[in-house]
Amino acid sequence: MAQTYAVVRDSSKNFFIAVKNTKGFFFHTDNNGNGVIYQNGTVIKNGPGESALPGGGLAANTDPAIGAANEFQEETGVELRNFDGKLMPKEWHGVTGKYEYYGVYYQFSSAVFNDISSRAIANLRTGADAAAAIRNGKIKTYKDIFKTYPNCPADNELATGSVWNLDRDWSRIQALNNSQSTSWFYEILKNLKNNI
Repeated sequence: MAQTYAVVRDSSKNFFIAVKNTKGFFFHTDNNGNGVIYQNGTVIKNGPGESALPGGGLAANTDPAIGAANEFQEETGVELRNFDGKLMPKEWHGVTGKYEYYGVYYQFSSAVFNDISSRAIANLRTGADAAAAIRNGKIKTYKDIFKTYPNCPADNELATGSVWNLDRDWSRIQALNNSQSTSWFYEILKNLKNNI
């Protein structure tokens, strides 16, 4: 299955990036509000504790831009389609076959980008609070999460979020190439830097 990743950015070369949890405590199972919780957490298999662009598996016959927007919403709780922006450049396709992936570039004005990033960061904090409530036995079902934490992401894959800049943080971006779990994020960001 191909992977698709969302690069949410502004015209000043700022972009949103996250750090993965080492354990996840809740995950959605469908688009009807159902999911599972893990009171002791379940180990995040790909890149735990490492930097990551929001994204994941791309369903067959799905446009990479639709898939990346869906993944961003699932992992940050922010619906990109509610904001005025553009795909620029639209996407980058890296590798084919077993390791196929896409980087999709969503460009927003600085004000909209700041709003999206702030919401995503706040929602990830909410996700951490929900995970703690599950761990402490205060939340017993997936649907109960959203009664107490309505802005919580659907999945507990990402721990924190921040804003990096393609120029200012280039050495941090290059360091992503040092890990098999993050090297494709480096390639996606390098392509963006070379094409804007």
